[in-house]
Amino acid sequence: MKNKFLILMICLCIAGANNRAYSQIPEGPKLPNNIPPSPTAASLGIYGEVPVNNYSGQVNAEIPLYKYSQSGFELDMKLSYLSSGLRYLDKASIVGLGWSLNAGGVITRSIKSVDDLRPNGFSNGTSKDAEPDIFFYNFNGRTGRFILPYSAGLQSAKIINQSEDIIIYRENDDNFAALTPDGVKYYFRQKEYSSLTSPLNITNDVISAWYLSEIVLNNNERIVFTYSVAPRSLLSSSSQLMQISISSIGTTATTPECNTQIINSYPRYQSLGGSTIAKADEVLLQLITGKNGQIAFSYDERADLQTSDGKAKKLISFLIKNNENEILRNFDFNYSYFSVDGNTVGRRLKLTKVEESASDILQKKTHTLGYYEGNIPMTTAATQKYYGYYSQDPFVTMLKSISYPTGGYTQFAYENHDYLPSSSVSTASVPASELGVRIKNMINYDINGNILLNRTFIYNKLLNGELLSSGRLLSYYTNLGSNRATYSTSCGNQPVSVTIDRSYVYSSSIVSLGSSSVIVGYDQVNVVDTGINMSNGKKEYFFVNNPDTYDKIIPGVQGTNDYKNGTVIAEKTYAWNPSAQRYALRQAVYYDYEYVDQSNYSGAVFAYENTSFSVYRIGIFKSRLNNKTESFKEDNVDTIGISTAYKYTGSYLSPASISSKRSTGGLRDWKKNIRLIFQVYFHIMRCCQIILFLPF
Repeated sequence: MKNKFLILMICLCIAGANNRAYSQIPEGPKLPNNIPPSPTAASLGIYGEVPVNNYSGQVNAEIPLYKYSQSGFELDMKLSYLSSGLRYLDKASIVGLGWSLNAGGVITRSIKSVDDLRPNGFSNGTSKDAEPDIFFYNFNGRTGRFILPYSAGLQSAKIINQSEDIIIYRENDDNFAALTPDGVKYYFRQKEYSSLTSPLNITNDVISAWYLSEIVLNNNERIVFTYSVAPRSLLSSSSQLMQISISSIGTTATTPECNTQIINSYPRYQSLGGSTIAKADEVLLQLITGKNGQIAFSYDERADLQTSDGKAKKLISFLIKNNENEILRNFDFNYSYFSVDGNTVGRRLKLTKVEESASDILQKKTHTLGYYEGNIPMTTAATQKYYGYYSQDPFVTMLKSISYPTGGYTQFAYENHDYLPSSSVSTASVPASELGVRIKNMINYDINGNILLNRTFIYNKLLNGELLSSGRLLSYYTNLGSNRATYSTSCGNQPVSVTIDRSYVYSSSIVSLGSSSVIVGYDQVNVVDTGINMSNGKKEYFFVNNPDTYDKIIPGVQGTNDYKNGTVIAEKTYAWNPSAQRYALRQAVYYDYEYVDQSNYSGAVFAYENTSFSVYRIGIFKSRLNNKTESFKEDNVDTIGISTAYKYTGSYLSPASISSKRSTGGLRDWKKNIRLIFQVYFHIMRCCQIILFLPF
């Protein structure tokens, strides 16, 4: 049965509220309600959180697999690797630790305070939810994050730092749909449910992820994604603990007996928490079906994830067939395990080899993967390391090498982060070993072991004539807290006021999706390339990089993040001058951005009762390039300059016109037309309050 949009428009455009108040006040101490999605959903969702460029120093490797084409539309399938070091609670996806399979798409989320989709959640206009959930999307090369504010009609996502004209909106039955500038529609209707059980909290099932189920092209052709949901649940054991002690109690009691009675009624020491068990559906992609064929996926058992019954699955192969049922390509995946002193309970799945075969390939094309080996921690280890990284061996499990079908290979080397202390927050007590790792060096070799390219990453800048780290610690943490609370009680029919000073220590193995994914960012990163017996040159990248700001530093605090962080503001390219033995500037590019449709939403983190909380803001905006200025130099003398201006219609992010002016004279203008189909849909989505989806 085909589905078509029947759109009933009630054009009553109303502006949403720009500010969101917090008002939920917990009753008594509570541990964070962190409900993680499945490892596979989390591995895809992290791409919406981390700027994939030199800014964060994270290694990003890809293995292209296949490109499915249909009526001018392309669906890229690839393996992506992204890691900044091993965290205690890290679990491997269906293709191994650090790797994700990009073959469809997912929307996942970090649930904060109350589930936003519940009747008393942020997305339903309630004042009982202190924090908006953060949603992450990843589909067909597009990644990002958003929040879902309340709206009386169509509930449209507010994308954080939006740079493309994408619309994401909530459908009936708590599903999601997305519309891209080319007019293609993506539907996310395969739900993944999760729950959490701890000594203090038992949650109902919540939707932790939505998998891509259908793509509808401009000509109404469809690409359908079929999933299976296993009868078992994936289990994740972790630990949360809060130790509370009373340092002093004062009362207004008028008799010694009442004073003693009241003081003794409060325990001097209290321990909350313990082991927690998170459950998540095991959702497996089985089939992708389109006009030009199908892609079928096969799985086998794995021995590194706990389940409620039986064994979890790993991807072992997928094959591509045409409409005549002929096999075009077949991909096989081989694995082993990272282990904890031989303990099977602490294993993580390790991808070791990817093999491609086909009738037109005489020999299998093989990618072989190597890693830094060593013992790894149990996922259940409670730690006071808020960022969650395993610091005893920072490089363990990191990708060490990729060998290619050509016989060549790439080797990766890493190092600890460094940073300059912030003037706003004292960060001297945070060791670099607890912050994860960054890429230091990447070397490409040919089949004979000759170096083709040696690329080194240098994270420093010149400040007042001194070469210093360009790093900044973006987020701060503390596991220690204190609070003073006043209570009313009575003794002998007399009202008594009680004032209690408490201190508490929080420890956990849990770091939720979206928590401190980029801990250290860099103002400037220098990439130096050398080849065989010579230097090829270097490139300097400059980024927006501002630490979080805080209302108050308490355990579990979230700061106000500058979501512009990681934006490239300048690039400089140098060539090596062998006679002068120095680098000579050849090109400089400066980027100027403008930000439109800006609004702010607020959240609050409570550490203990209602007396210790911190407020933060989430900034929503669209970013678009305003001007680009380029200068080309020869022997440090300007030879030509180019200034490019971008003009837009309304708040669209695709430029309506581009004009370029050269310093030598001449002006060129380009005019671009935003696709009409997207303009129509965009207007409808923004202005109309009711959309009906009726079967046809």
